[in-house]
Amino acid sequence: MDAAHFTLSILSNLQEALTRVLDSLTPEELSYQPDKESNSIGFILWHQIRAEDMMVIATLLGKPEEWETGKWAVRMGFEEDFKDNGWGYTAEQVSSFAVPKLEEMIAYGKAVRAETEKCVAGLSPEDFDEVKTTMFGEMPVSTIVTMLINELALHTGHITYIRGLQRGLDK
Repeated sequence: MDAAHFTLSILSNLQEALTRVLDSLTPEELSYQPDKESNSIGFILWHQIRAEDMMVIATLLGKPEEWETGKWAVRMGFEEDFKDNGWGYTAEQVSSFAVPKLEEMIAYGKAVRAETEKCVAGLSPEDFDEVKTTMFGEMPVSTIVTMLINELALHTGHITYIRGLQRGLDK
């Protein structure tokens, strides 16, 4: 199996886990914070989709983010020029974050993932060595893909944990 297919397999597995844990969440569960300095499921979900959008569409593809082209800020109730992604938020910013509707975040996530899958499927083994400029400096595509997988796995785990705190995972 080559790196592109391996990456697509990981992304598919992570998406299945995320879809399962988001199933039937209420708006209250989506906004629930274990304490005033903790992230909610809604914030974490929004942030991880924003991170994927930035890492793949903006950085790897060099295109405007889906956030902008799909007008997702407005669709989710933010100001049109809201370009934030949730990195480095203070406890106060997290507490005051207006969690968008789950349906909107899922639709945004699907649009981003479709671009991610096309991008990754088109990567040759040599492409993984190409160097791109990111907000963290220059790094090879393989490192960016690794960071993406790590981001998605960690945050899917966070979401799973918070849902478990609220009502268990089988309900």
